[in-house]
Amino acid sequence: MSTRFRTEGEVIIADVLGRVTGARALDLSRQLHVVLSEDGASDQVLINLARCPDLDLVALRVLADASKELVHQGRGSFGMTHVNSAIRDRLVAAAMLHRFEIFDDEREGVRQFSNRRRAFKNLTGHTVVCGYGRLGSHIAAELRGAGVDCVVVDADPDKVALARDAGFAAVEGDSTQEGILTQAGVEQARQLVAALSTDTDNMLVTYGARAAKADLVIVARANDDEAVAQLEEAGANSVVGLYRISAHHMAKALLDADEAAAA
Repeated sequence: MSTRFRTEGEVIIADVLGRVTGARALDLSRQLHVVLSEDGASDQVLINLARCPDLDLVALRVLADASKELVHQGRGSFGMTHVNSAIRDRLVAAAMLHRFEIFDDEREGVRQFSNRRRAFKNLTGHTVVCGYGRLGSHIAAELRGAGVDCVVVDADPDKVALARDAGFAAVEGDSTQEGILTQAGVEQARQLVAALSTDTDNMLVTYGARAAKADLVIVARANDDEAVAQLEEAGANSVVGLYRISAHHMAKALLDADEAAAA
């Protein structure tokens, strides 16, 4: 096994030549770390497996660790191209498929990584959407329909992949951590939506976002009525109680139906 490194634009291409197993996987890991630690090195890596017949489980774990480190330390991207059926099956069996972006060919991977980097560089006055679940995904779509640029943040790599597939700039990580919000450009943002599933997490996001930027407009989700005042105290400009809002709209729909029937 050998690895040849080259660059296409701002993307590092690692051409893996030969089968990678056991100790060779550790060699690959060391080579990646050397390349990525060089001054001015890109944080966008594409592993080209066109001439690699197989990666064993050790090799996949090595690459998964490299991917996690790169993506969580900044706005990096880590993907694979020309993944054959044997390697893909091993990724599925090991529940690791979600750890990598996989492209059919090198050109597509380079294009997507380059476009993503340009999107982050140009972002200012955007909205950070923390949480890309059922609520966050609808919020992001509504904002984009109104012409608002969004950066999605989610700790679930599957949801990050969905956000990117939908065309959003996205950061994989825990938005309750200050560094992750920085990666999403919170200091350059105009607004932030805390749409995580728990009130505690939304409170932590709100605290962190308010500390990062005093004039940021923050809208937070609340599940319990008791959390509304706490979220406002944490720095939210507006708090939306989901169950109260849902109850209001459902009751209004019933009353409107009664009025229509009586007319």
